[in-house]
Amino acid sequence: MSIMADEARIAAKIRPQGDYGTAVFPVGSGETGLRLRWRGGGAPPGALVVLFDPRRGVRLNKWLRPDETPEIGADGASMGGIPGLIDEGQWEARLFLPLPAGAGAELLVEFAPQSAGKGGKKICRGGFLDGYDPKKTARNAAGWYKGDFHTHTLLSDGKETAESATEKAERMGLDFYVPTEHNVLHTSWPDTRLLIVPGLEMTSLGGHCNVFGLDAPPEALYAPRNWRLGFLAPDALKVLLEQCAGCVCSLNHPFLREWSWRVPDIPLDLFHTLEVVNDPTYPYADDANENALRLWTRLWNDGRRIYGVGGSDSHNLEHERYDQATEPSVPGDPATWVFCEGLCGENLLQSVKAGHMYVTRRGLKLELSILADHKNVLPGDRVSGGARVSFHIASAEAETAGSCHVQWIVNGETRGTGSLQAAGAEFSIEADKLEYGWVRADLRDDDGAFLGFVNPVYWGSKRPGLTTFGQAASGLAIGGVP
Repeated sequence: MSIMADEARIAAKIRPQGDYGTAVFPVGSGETGLRLRWRGGGAPPGALVVLFDPRRGVRLNKWLRPDETPEIGADGASMGGIPGLIDEGQWEARLFLPLPAGAGAELLVEFAPQSAGKGGKKICRGGFLDGYDPKKTARNAAGWYKGDFHTHTLLSDGKETAESATEKAERMGLDFYVPTEHNVLHTSWPDTRLLIVPGLEMTSLGGHCNVFGLDAPPEALYAPRNWRLGFLAPDALKVLLEQCAGCVCSLNHPFLREWSWRVPDIPLDLFHTLEVVNDPTYPYADDANENALRLWTRLWNDGRRIYGVGGSDSHNLEHERYDQATEPSVPGDPATWVFCEGLCGENLLQSVKAGHMYVTRRGLKLELSILADHKNVLPGDRVSGGARVSFHIASAEAETAGSCHVQWIVNGETRGTGSLQAAGAEFSIEADKLEYGWVRADLRDDDGAFLGFVNPVYWGSKRPGLTTFGQAASGLAIGGVP
């Protein structure tokens, strides 16, 4: 059925007023599908649209491009939609725009007949990431698993389908993959050997943060009062993060210039992890990541145990390069390696909260051994005061070791160096019996470029004095943080 022939079946029209638009509309019995499309000139290049059913459940969330016509119905749903019956009652569409739409542009909600009874996907708990079960084991063995905690597709502002992103992640040797779209959640994912964990990048005018493990949007996510100019309002982030109890909350690229963190009063207690390495192929990423590393060191010296992760923040197609970049931005560069007692969503997130992680670039995999008084421990673990802590780090694949060197960082100061080549790097230190302290390993190449890190092992305890991001980041930023 053509769109023109279907125009008499318009359910609602939204002509945005500035950066927001909404329409409440009735749906009668017997309808099997709903479709969205722009009509008229001046449709914005990206606008977030959310469709609510009569029970106030989110049935579609997506960044809508001018030429897209997403739909939901009994027979299936487009990316970001939840298939199922089109219930009788009052529906609502909300539209959040980063820029005002041009004169005459309006969003149409149309009835789009579908063939009920063909099946379609089952709706999972909450309707998001169909088929995700946090207890379902993807791999049974205990060990180090490779993945990416920051990625994007066409659901928000990425350029890839979920299918092509999956193929690329599999080719890169990943074991798990976390799609983190801007203010929207995936509702389904292609079949894959990868463990797919639901994620969301809360994107505000004051900074971005990831949430891992959500199976539905936080209650306040799509409340109009929490939005400004197509993005979340900075003062909404605290409430939203508090609504994500049980998930992992991670502060993203804190010093990446126009996307740096600018909510100084956000409590640090809300975050489990800090994205220390964000897409190193991006222009001026080196400075931003070095500043994130300095912030991370300051947090640990203050007794605040926020663990480090990496994220490719991959948006592009594989053949594309950022200006002056010599390599593509791809999933798994950087890679975050997580030690799990069997790979499932629940184990993965528990291990992240415990800091059982290291991060590497350029395909580097480590052979890592940490002993405390001859007993095996993991990054992120606390050891007894007075224990002798010994490290051995080597490359698991000799050809990837290259010029990788290790810096041993103790309480923020470099206490030794080593090389991954040949037999690997070793270091030993006696934990202080009375005072709080920590040690981590940083990885760099011959030119000093940052290649990754091993999360700290620590001893003792210290009550943090830094309670907000603004206090912790004072004096560290390039470009300034209030």
